[in-house]
This record gives sequence, structure tokens and C-alpha cells, in this order.
Amino acid sequence: YFEIVEKNGVAVNILSYVGIGNVWQSVMGYDFEAPDEEQWMTMLEIVHQAMKDGAFGLSSQLAEIPGSLIETKQVVELCKVVGQYGGIYATHMRNEGLEVFKAVQEAIEIGENAKVPVDIFHLKIADQQYWGRMNEIVELISSARAQGVDVYANVYPYTRGSNNLVTIIPPWAHQGGVESMLARLENPETRARIKRDIENGIEGWYNHYTAIGKDWSRMLLCEGEYAGMAMDTVIAMRATNSSEPLEVYLDLLIENGGSISTVYAHHTEEDMNLAMIQPWCSIGSDGYAYAIEGPLRQGNPHPRSFGTFPRVLGLYSRERQLISLEEAVYKMTGLNARKLGITDRGSLVEGSFADITLFDPEEIIDKAHYLQPFQYNAGIRYVMVNGTMVLEGETHTNKRPGQVLRNSPPSSISKSD
Repeated sequence: YFEIVEKNGVAVNILSYVGIGNVWQSVMGYDFEAPDEEQWMTMLEIVHQAMKDGAFGLSSQLAEIPGSLIETKQVVELCKVVGQYGGIYATHMRNEGLEVFKAVQEAIEIGENAKVPVDIFHLKIADQQYWGRMNEIVELISSARAQGVDVYANVYPYTRGSNNLVTIIPPWAHQGGVESMLARLENPETRARIKRDIENGIEGWYNHYTAIGKDWSRMLLCEGEYAGMAMDTVIAMRATNSSEPLEVYLDLLIENGGSISTVYAHHTEEDMNLAMIQPWCSIGSDGYAYAIEGPLRQGNPHPRSFGTFPRVLGLYSRERQLISLEEAVYKMTGLNARKLGITDRGSLVEGSFADITLFDPEEIIDKAHYLQPFQYNAGIRYVMVNGTMVLEGETHTNKRPGQVLRNSPPSSISKSD
């Protein structure tokens, strides 16, 4: 991947983690059985190799298959490998809903036991039953930091998250991959079981449907025939006198090959704001590289791919004064570099790489929103990457000065080991 990027050129700097789900599937495929000793040793070797190749750490999505299959002690062992190379553990936690406190504690324990820094992706409370309790999560993380655990988090400045409509399908139904799951949706017996589990939940499983109060209006479809429409509207359009919402949902999923990107309204402004102001919490978009035209304009995605950083600078810093301008900039730049152990980027310091964005603090603001996400922001004047101008006003210079950033292992480990 790095070689292809370097061959073709890129406008921005990029770096990568090694994903725990990719590690699992490289060895286990879509098998849900526990790995045997040989398979486990292969997983450890894959992480070793990825770190030698320049990954900055291990990332995990423990809330969904296959990451949810991996036990805490196994994550610790993988992170111990990462620690040998000075890497970080970056995690989408196992549960952001009714077991969110347990999930935060798990992330902390992994960092403590593996002796690696931890970054919790897009910290939130995504179940309405626990809204208003972000102070308890803040206390968990702050206490861990006071005890010497190097734990951080990040947020995006929105109260809706983006995932997939298929995440409402219970974990057991995913075994064997997409085709097997779709076959279960077609089979009357397994379909009935799936509907029961969606409606009632399964212990330990983060169920988007129950987390948002079983309210279909809080699901916005991002692709396909109904892109830009809320799921309750789609259900009303497709329902017959005898059909129920879950039946419409399952049929729609089958028609779309088992995947529809979806925005869920599942957390609150107050909780997000409390997380954002913490000194250990940075800003991250959790977005994709879209464009307003051409092949990178697809569907109706979450506006965070366009608006995250100007939204923080314009809305939360200038207008609402939740954080100072200096804090906002640091949370986007220096703090993220610090988490990763990057010392020559993220600050305007002599001798550092010239990755610089010049913006008008009185004008910068996001324009993208949920129903019209394909809109660039206002107020950014220039963007320089590695000392080369890439953006002048609204014009891309077509320069590609970006670099692949590779993690440098400690001197005690040779890349040829």
C-alpha cells in the first residue's frame, strides 16, 4: 500500500495502523472459532511484520465481527508486540452503549497491561439510557492517567455517528461472511430468530436499534436508492398492510447485498462537549476522502468528512467559545502528533516539517450538513504540505508533496530482524 501511494504521489501525509480485524481475517477468514496455537502465532507474526513495515500501532473495532471475537487477553498480547516497536493501541471500543463504562475500563487495562499508549476513537455514549453520564467516563480516564496509564481519546463535533445498517443484525448471523448472512435472512427460521434478537437484544452486544430507542427516524441512509432519506420514511413507502418495520428492513438489506451505510443519531451535544474540552481529548473526523465532484462523490455520507475541523474552529471555538482557538488548533495538530510519538510535525517550530494551514478565524466555518454533505468549508486560504503549496484559496495546485509516514522502531529493534 505504501509503495503504491509513493509511486503515484499524494497531496497529504498519510500513516496507518494495522487493523485487528484484518489480522484475524488474514488467518481465520470468516471462521468464528477460536484460533489454535499455530493460527495465533501467525497473527502475532503479522503484527510484527506490519510494525516493521512502518505501522504506528494496532487499531481495533471490537464492537463488530470479527473484532468482537477477540478476547481482552489476546488484544493485550498483540499490543505487547506493538509496544516493542514504540507503537500505540487505537480502539473503537467493544461497546459504546449500555456497557460503555466496562469498555472504557477494558481499553485502559489493555494499555496498562501491555504498557502502550491508548487512544479511544470518537468517545461517546451511544445509548439514550445512559445519556448525561459522560462525567463518569471522564473520571475513569482522568483517574487512569493520574495513575500513569497513557490514555487519550478523540471526538468528532457531531451528535450523529456513521456505521452500517447491517450492524443491527446480531453477531451470530454474520458467521461465514456476507453470503451466509444473506442466506439466513432468506431462511424463515433464522430470519425469525434474527428479528427476535434485534427486538430484544443480546447481552454484551451493542445494538444500534435498541440504543436509539427503536426509532427508525434516527437512521439516515447514506447510499443506494434511498440515500438521504430517513429509515422511517423508507419503511412507510415500502410497507404493506401486513408488513412490519423489521420485515421491510431485512428485505432492504437483502436487496442491497447486506450493506447500506447509515448515519445514526445516538449521542448528545452535552456529552460530546464535555469530552471535547478534556485536555487529553483531540479532534478526529472519523471520515473518508470524498470530493464534491467526480468518482469521490458517492452516496449521501456523514458531513464530518467535509466539515469536522472548520466546524470546531468556527462553531465550537469562535461562536460558542467552548474552547479557545489555540486549544482547538492544538487538539487537531500537536496533540494528535504527540499521541503517535511524532516529534517533527504538529507544531510551528523551526526544524519541523512545514505542514501549515492558513485560515481566517473570523470566517472559517463548515457548510456540509446531513442532507447536503458535499460542500467544502469557508475561511481556509492556504494549505502547505512539506513546504509545498497544495491549496490556494479554492484552487488545488495539483502538487503532491505528501509523504508516507512510517513508524521508526526503537534502536534495539532492527527492521531486518
